[in-house]
Order: sequence, then C-alpha cells, then structure tokens
Amino acid sequence: PTWSAPDESDVLHEDPGYDPSIGGSMQEVTWAGGQEFWTVGSNGLIYHSDPTLGPASLWTQFVPPTERYEDFQAFSIEGVSFSGTNDGIFVGQRLVGTSRLGKAYHYHNSGSTITWTEIAILDETNLVLIADVAFAGSTAYAVGLRDFGTSKQGVVMTAILTGGAFGPLKAKTQTFGECTVGEALGGVPVLSE
Repeated sequence: PTWSAPDESDVLHEDPGYDPSIGGSMQEVTWAGGQEFWTVGSNGLIYHSDPTLGPASLWTQFVPPTERYEDFQAFSIEGVSFSGTNDGIFVGQRLVGTSRLGKAYHYHNSGSTITWTEIAILDETNLVLIADVAFAGSTAYAVGLRDFGTSKQGVVMTAILTGGAFGPLKAKTQTFGECTVGEALGGVPVLSE
C-alpha cells in the first residue's frame, strides 16, 4: 500500500471560523473505544472519526463548544488520551497573553451534551508545556516541561478521573533534568512522551 496526504475534501469542518490556510501538523492519534479515534495537532486542530464507522470514514474537525476557533488555534495540542468513549484529556501549550503555558483540558460526553473544561494544575508557575498524556485506569499521567530561564526540568503529573470530572494535575516529587552529556546540551527534549 501507499500513503498519501489527505485531500481537504476528506475532512469535514464543523466550525465556520476554520481557515484551511492556517494548516498545522498532527502530533498524536488515540483510540477512544469501539470505532472512535481522535487525532490532535498544532493550531488547535482536533479531528475524530465516526464512532460507528471508524478511521476509514470521514473525519470531523472538533472545536470545543466553549471556544471560538480563532482563539483556540493558539493551543498547540501535543497529546491526547481517552479513558473510554466519554472522557478524554487534551494537553499541550497555549499562548495566554504573551506567555506560553502548559495546559490540559477535559472532554466529557454525556449523551448529547459535550462539556470542555480546563483541568487545574497545582503549583506550576514555570510549566510551559505538557508534552503527552496517557491513562492507566482512571488516572491520567502527563509529562511536562518547566522552564526556569537558565534551566529546564521535566516533570510527571497525575490527575484522577472520578464521576466524570478530573481532580487537579499534581506533580510527582521526582523531576528530570536536561541532558548533561555530549555536544548538544539542552538540545534533547526533556520527557517528550
């Protein structure tokens, strides 16, 4: 088989504010259960497959119900994970004012009602990126990057999903420093997956 880039006609855009000239790269894809898959990327791009037909079907752009695409495209989405078809977590870096901050959002589907809420992050004033996320049961594990100006530090955070809502993301005690060997010091990403 051969691979080819999707044609713009293969994607259905739900938001009238979508501008195909913006473009963006896709960063990750995940399975939500059944035949439903989600993929995320830069410029706030989120697509999902038809939950009954799967990835061979037309993929639909998802824009959170509380967001306008013009504002949401400031979110570079690096990772996505679902604990089942109803609850997912989207992570990345969002431009807020003039600062780039690590952000996490919870997608919850309750029948015909979809909610999109920001997940609180405890005591992380230097968190500039959440690079990836994965579920183990009802616990979401995320990896992030703290930037102190003169040094960077990797951090692992967890949040518990209970009754359709997330508790805050909390950092584990152990952290991870930048690469300190070789010729490309600081050139290797810290905890990117």
